[in-house]
Amino acid sequence: MEDKLSIKVSIADKLYPMRVRREDEERYRKAAKMINEKLLKYKQTFKDSSEKDFLAMVSLHFATNYLLMEEKIDQTPVIDKLNELNDSLLSHIDEYNLESS
Repeated sequence: MEDKLSIKVSIADKLYPMRVRREDEERYRKAAKMINEKLLKYKQTFKDSSEKDFLAMVSLHFATNYLLMEEKIDQTPVIDKLNELNDSLLSHIDEYNLESS
């Protein structure tokens, strides 16, 4: 059974209770802090917007950053190179086996 921990995180002055794995607690707290910091920056920059607008802008900010990170860690080139090396090794092994026979 996983070790779950009950925590409360505050986002936009509202507490959200949740159960998280003990090893994930710091990540959740850090995420809430990042959201609140970005929310504060938007509030200071765009004073005439609503709380809903600020939260939408924060969501968009983090979603676009997430997508950017996904693009940066695209594993396709690495997998292609590994397949190429594997094919080369198999070819050399086949040649060695033919020469040894």
